Amino acid sequence: MLSPMQGQQGAAEERCAQFRGTGFVRREVPFGHPQFGKALPCVCTRKAQRQRKAALLRELSRLDTLPRYRQATFEHFEVSVPGVAEAYTAALAFAEQPSE
Repeated sequence: MLSPMQGQQGAAEERCAQFRGTGFVRREVPFGHPQFGKALPCVCTRKAQRQRKAALLRELSRLDTLPRYRQATFEHFEVSVPGVAEAYTAALAFAEQPSE
């Protein structure tokens, strides 16, 4: 069972009504459990972390600055080039279910 942690009000409250805006939860686990007493990010916080990471990676890659890639989509992916079909399948699978 998850319980909201006390404290940290304000902006977090707007994005995390489910856990009283703290952004963190703690698991109800017995003493001695590795997660006993630990603050764990709630679903809202994990989602925000993933979004920030994706934005940072986009910024660092600078692909948005290259005209060739601005309009790049999977619909325009040229799979007839030898060896590209496997890359397309892997990229599409990753885009649908990115790893954290």
